[in-house]
Amino acid sequence: MFQPYVPFIIGDTEGHDRLCGHYTARFSAVKQLCRVCECPTYFSGYSKSKFAHRLPKDINKLVERGHLDGLKSLSQNYLKNGFDSVRFGLHNKRGIFGACPGEMLHLISLGWFKYLLDAFASQAGSTSVALKHYDRLCATLGRRLSRQSDRDLPRTNFPKGFSSGSNLMGHEIAGCLLVKLFALHTTSFRVIFKVGKKRKGATPEEQRLSNELHIQDWILVVSSLLQWHQWMKQPTIAKEQVKNSHLAHSG
Repeated sequence: MFQPYVPFIIGDTEGHDRLCGHYTARFSAVKQLCRVCECPTYFSGYSKSKFAHRLPKDINKLVERGHLDGLKSLSQNYLKNGFDSVRFGLHNKRGIFGACPGEMLHLISLGWFKYLLDAFASQAGSTSVALKHYDRLCATLGRRLSRQSDRDLPRTNFPKGFSSGSNLMGHEIAGCLLVKLFALHTTSFRVIFKVGKKRKGATPEEQRLSNELHIQDWILVVSSLLQWHQWMKQPTIAKEQVKNSHLAHSG
């Protein structure tokens, strides 16, 4: 009998979690947030974490035994997954768990990119005068960069501010980062954060933005993420590039 294999399933984060029988809730009491591996929630913020991949055979053993506590420790629902009979290829044994890749909107735009905006606001001082001046600087740059006739460029004009991603939609955050990159290169930015000087009332974390080397680190992070975002939007990507990307992104 001819049985084609399924390379992957297109969907969003919540939909993929449901297909894998994984919990869709996301708060600290949930044992494991990741549906791909067995990383505990308290290690989720550690970029160098390495844990075993989630495998259908392990989950099925717990389901067959009715081991509810074991399933709960993995944040898995008590159910027999219909995708166990689907052929996902012979390159690994991860089944449905390996066929639900992360997607750009929730994992990247509303995930990593938004975390970056929140981290910057925290270092600038979430209620500081400097952050308010920074928002005005970005608003000025964003208005000057905006071009209504060019639909290929991201939106850059955000009247509600640039210091947090809470007011932005997923497709808008790349444009926010682009403006941030321009701002990081300006003399006005260095005046606002008093680079090379002591910021009055600033905490040790907030004082980091007064260090030129730290600003260069921010420039590297933001520019790298924007390049990566653009690379992933290509209609096709060479197989060799995909293989090499593992080493490039894991650093």
